Amino acid sequence: MGSGKGKSIVELCERVVRATASTSQVEIVPARAVEVVRFLADISAAQRLLGLSVPADPLFGLEEVVAAAKRVGSVEGPAIGAAA
Repeated sequence: MGSGKGKSIVELCERVVRATASTSQVEIVPARAVEVVRFLADISAAQRLLGLSVPADPLFGLEEVVAAAKRVGSVEGPAIGAAA
């Protein structure tokens, strides 16, 4: 589910780089004509019907997800969505 708050792909990438202690550089290139440049979820129905609240930071928990992935390590097997 979305958060109802926007973050750019660049912000997401920079946050992942920091959370993973990566030395990767974020490369910004011009958008292609077919790409979505902004997407913002309308979560008002979920808030109203389910009483959900969202954290102020749409990327809340990212660091914990990265830490959990590091503890588990890499998983062998087909990529998500790969044909069996």
